[in-house]
Amino acid sequence: YSNLKTVVVTIVFTTALASASAQSHTFKWVRNVHQQTVRDYSDGLSAYYENGFWGFITPKGDVAISPAFEEVGDFDNSLCLVKSQGKWGVINKEGTFVHKCEYDNISGFSDGVAIAEFNGVKHYLYSDGKKKQLSSTYEFNEYSDGYTRIKDRKKGKWGYADLKGVFRINPVYDSATDF
Repeated sequence: YSNLKTVVVTIVFTTALASASAQSHTFKWVRNVHQQTVRDYSDGLSAYYENGFWGFITPKGDVAISPAFEEVGDFDNSLCLVKSQGKWGVINKEGTFVHKCEYDNISGFSDGVAIAEFNGVKHYLYSDGKKKQLSSTYEFNEYSDGYTRIKDRKKGKWGYADLKGVFRINPVYDSATDF
């Protein structure tokens, strides 16, 4: 019985090797892979790291955006945070800048708006490329369900503003949470 078992194992192993050898001759590279790191896909593109910079590829392995960034986020609603020469900006899926890399930091987009800081001054960045400088009188937060919590720094009270920055609830509350 043990000799039969050895013969069966040998036949199965030899068949597997022959099958793998036959398959290796039919294998075809779709694209040469030089990337050192490839991340999961987001919005149909995957970030990859090559020669010290990040870029993006398609599911077929084609380069969608050439590696040119020190750091990148994931695409969300066709926008991605990118860092170049130590500053942050925002690109679209074509690799075109929606906001140039000139900010010290940028939060993620929420309801189409991100908070960015440049030389200590905060701005709202909009997904359509517009921006709005924020008053230092107030503490601004990220949007949630179309509203942002805003604190009046002098009074220490909280209120809410809409996506256009118009107060919908004046700052009269001791505390507030996101919607």
